[in-house]
Amino acid sequence: MLNNRRKNGSLYWESTTITPIINEVGTITSFIAIKEDITERIKIEHEIKQLNINLENKITERTLELENSNTELSKAKIEAEQANHAKSEFLSRMSHELRTPMNAILGFAQLLELGALDSKQEKQFIIF
Repeated sequence: MLNNRRKNGSLYWESTTITPIINEVGTITSFIAIKEDITERIKIEHEIKQLNINLENKITERTLELENSNTELSKAKIEAEQANHAKSEFLSRMSHELRTPMNAILGFAQLLELGALDSKQEKQFIIF
């Protein structure tokens, strides 16, 4: 491939193929040269290379965005799990705090159902 100038001074690319012409005894008698203007092909190849570079850059950017999104999602998942654990812990403690006095009330209610109170029991019951 050569870079040449046209008569108007503009540059162009050409490809040259030279083929020998051989006679019956195997001697080269002349050559045939074929020149082809490949300026458009070179231009298109350059554009394709630029498009590939741009595409690779966009892929890199998108990959970074996805990695950042995945990192944020992982952090959000951890925070949600911690909040869920804190909620479960709170509910467990509140349930215990409510059950303890309720058991005492139920116990007193069951004692009252067993029968009538004598005077000593009535005095103790009133104190509570």
